[in-house]
Amino acid sequence: MQPNETPTPPPPRRRSRARRALRGLAWAFASLIVLLIAIGAGAWWWLGSDQSLAYALAKAARYMPAGQTLESRDVSGSLRAGGRIGYLQWQSPTLSVEVHDAAIGWTLKPLFQRKVQLGEVVAKEVLIERRGPAPDTSDPLQPLEQIVLPVDVDLPFRIGTVRWAGPPVVEAKNLAGHYTYTQRQHTLNVDGVDLADGHYSARVGLQGDAPMALDLALDGRVRAPLLMLLGGADRRVPMSQANDYVKLLQARGVRTRTLLYPDGQHPIAESVGMEGDVWINMVQWALKRFDGEDFAVLGEQKE
Repeated sequence: MQPNETPTPPPPRRRSRARRALRGLAWAFASLIVLLIAIGAGAWWWLGSDQSLAYALAKAARYMPAGQTLESRDVSGSLRAGGRIGYLQWQSPTLSVEVHDAAIGWTLKPLFQRKVQLGEVVAKEVLIERRGPAPDTSDPLQPLEQIVLPVDVDLPFRIGTVRWAGPPVVEAKNLAGHYTYTQRQHTLNVDGVDLADGHYSARVGLQGDAPMALDLALDGRVRAPLLMLLGGADRRVPMSQANDYVKLLQARGVRTRTLLYPDGQHPIAESVGMEGDVWINMVQWALKRFDGEDFAVLGEQKE
């Protein structure tokens, strides 16, 4: 009788190198996906944190173009939902813009559909001031060829006071409206603004592409007397528009006075004598509130 023989197990099959390589690539790919998901989730959480808006403004200030600055204070809120800005100032060599007590509503989701959609943007006060010497207006302005944005925009706004430091000083109150950009068309609806004892509303439509057709409608109630200062060499504001406006006010019983400076441009004051005459007439107008229409050339009354 023969002793029991233990069967010899078959040799283990050797895994091919290609299979091991594919498995390694699959693990690496899966790890990469998990890492990207973790990074995305962390970024989404950070965008919703209460410090993200202040951080973004601080970073933007570091990368402003040469000669421009951006300063912000008392900022709270997120890039995902909006927030509040106590003070924001942008400056260039020629202009300064300050915004006080602003609240920004913001919805991030439409951005993935190439649309910037904000809730109502509210500011207590906006101050605009020119810096540096007045720009050279001897050369005629070149017309714009196009203003085309890469995304659609939906921006309702409400501003308590808008103040241009001048000269001359201009202050508007209770400005409310809505700006949209869609289908390569700019539309600005001004629901209401109080300016110089009058209340106005307006609608402006501007084609984004050339020839940039403009559609403008203005409605208002003017009560304050008007002093109109016109430059005969002004290439920006046609004198016919100013004359039509004065006649319209006169027909409604508003007191007006027009001063024509034949050599004045935009701005009018091109010499010390001309500037002195402008200021003298503005002071006289403010003190006396002339009745009826007077037409003057360099302060001389026209019969």
